[in-house]
Amino acid sequence: TYTFTVGASGFLCGLVGLGVGFCHSQGPQAYPQRNFFLQWALYVLIFGWFLGANNAAHAGGFVTGLPLGMIIQRQRLLNGRVQRGWNALFAVSVLIWIASIAMLIYSAIRGQ
Repeated sequence: TYTFTVGASGFLCGLVGLGVGFCHSQGPQAYPQRNFFLQWALYVLIFGWFLGANNAAHAGGFVTGLPLGMIIQRQRLLNGRVQRGWNALFAVSVLIWIASIAMLIYSAIRGQ
């Protein structure tokens, strides 16, 4: 059976993945920080398995953040048109987040 879960740990694992990708793209001088983030990800998966947490969300967040971390440095070199595209995607993300919060509040008010 499938169930819905709620939490911020998938998002936080996305930040860990972002850290791994960014540190890896910075070269050997940043590998100790990268390895720290990798240890953190491993701990999350191990503790999540023992606690019965949603490791699919953890892995999904990590896998999503990893490539984003790798392109951050390259993003600084891109032209203004690409930057406007990223800004538009950010705006859409904020609108989706606001809609999610509104639906959460609506569900709470209706008692569902």
